[in-house]
Amino acid sequence: MHGVDRSPDRNQLPSFLVETSERVRGAAEPPAVPPGVGPCQLPRLGRLSGRMYGQGGVAVVLAHMGNPGDSLLDWYPLVLSFPRDRYSVLTFDRRGVCPGGPAGCSRGGDVYQDSWKDVAGAIRFVRQRGARAIVVGGASIGAMASLFALQRDQTNVNGFIWIAGLTDASGYAFTRESVRQLRLPTLIVSARSDPYLAKESARRLSHWLGLPKRLLLLPSDLHGTDMLSADAPAELRGRLVSAIRAFVEDVT
Repeated sequence: MHGVDRSPDRNQLPSFLVETSERVRGAAEPPAVPPGVGPCQLPRLGRLSGRMYGQGGVAVVLAHMGNPGDSLLDWYPLVLSFPRDRYSVLTFDRRGVCPGGPAGCSRGGDVYQDSWKDVAGAIRFVRQRGARAIVVGGASIGAMASLFALQRDQTNVNGFIWIAGLTDASGYAFTRESVRQLRLPTLIVSARSDPYLAKESARRLSHWLGLPKRLLLLPSDLHGTDMLSADAPAELRGRLVSAIRAFVEDVT
């Protein structure tokens, strides 16, 4: 795969500065961090900003898209759907994404080809917190970075969610042979009229992957987690959230 640093040094993976939110008031409102809840730090190289919701044993790691304005906030409608006593959902800003405020701020340069290391660091973070099961998901560049990270290490991961990724873009170029390294149940999602032609990549990935896999093509022209935004039709948001929730429940 061209353009991607394959460095195996796990000490170079980022660690997390995480704020844990005990309550979330609504999808349109950023969750408040209650008094007395501070950040958890791991003494490793680099820092990514993230938020962990819930205290359950099943961890869901979510990597966001790469368009201007995208951040860990993009996942809120999905995050809100998970029962806090059963799930711990980690959303994070990849390196170099620094919107500030509730959306957080991650250090470093925003280099797509390095984004897989952020996903790998997130997976390591939830493992170290004792997750008994892990599902990894991403949208657009987040999906591509997640797939690349999982090709390198699938240990204790139960499933993978690909939303509107591309099989050859932004320094990531997947092939049938490389994708076959993935031995996880996979949910593949795209809008039927995705403006970046993600539907074609979704079909291609589904064809390449072995079983078990699910392909969901939704009636929309929105890209990735834009289908979860307040501007998306409520029925569309509901179908996407329901599909992801059902998949996570099935594989964990």
